[in-house]
Amino acid sequence: MLFGDGTTFESLAPLIVGGPGARGYFSVTGGATATVGIDLAVGTVGRNRSDAAVNVVGAGSRLEVSDRVIVGRRTTAEVMLAEGGELVGGQKIRIGTGGSLKIGNGGEAGLLDAGTQPIDNNGTIAFNHTDPFTLNEAVTGQGLITKGGPGVTTFSGAVVSQAGLNIDADSVFVNGSFTGNAVNIAAGATPGGTGVIQAPVLNSGILCRDRDWRAGFPAFG
Repeated sequence: MLFGDGTTFESLAPLIVGGPGARGYFSVTGGATATVGIDLAVGTVGRNRSDAAVNVVGAGSRLEVSDRVIVGRRTTAEVMLAEGGELVGGQKIRIGTGGSLKIGNGGEAGLLDAGTQPIDNNGTIAFNHTDPFTLNEAVTGQGLITKGGPGVTTFSGAVVSQAGLNIDADSVFVNGSFTGNAVNIAAGATPGGTGVIQAPVLNSGILCRDRDWRAGFPAFG
């Protein structure tokens, strides 16, 4: 665990979190900074591995990865960004079938710069935050996206999530596009936006709420 403003960590080799028979854990908090020179691999190597987690939490906390961030290819693993903690993801973020990328943990969201390529999501991207958060990156893959918490999540790019989008609380604004198996809107949830949704919509909430009079109504492909 790295804690405290001015605390730094640098790895010139790949950083592997999680090992056979032991839960792997790496945390950057309290304004600390960690730099990984090649790949960050969270729960990805070998068999019979236990769970692994990386948390970046708190304003000024920063994890910078030069190349790839790979999460949950072989076991249950997660990367969580919360309370202003920032991940700079280098060239690519890949989320395996056992992996999850969590934006927020019921409080303020973290910050994400996912690199030059779309996020490859075959696991779960989970938003659970109280403040507004905009996902600027494109997303591809067979995975699921979930939205909880009272903050607004905005998709500004092309988001493909074949397992679907579950909106359990508050709003998701699609200002780019969303393509997937289904959009499931829970009671009380209020999605909107100015982009295009190409998916069946199963609606128990309010299909569009113009919260700030700037969001519009998404088109459906």
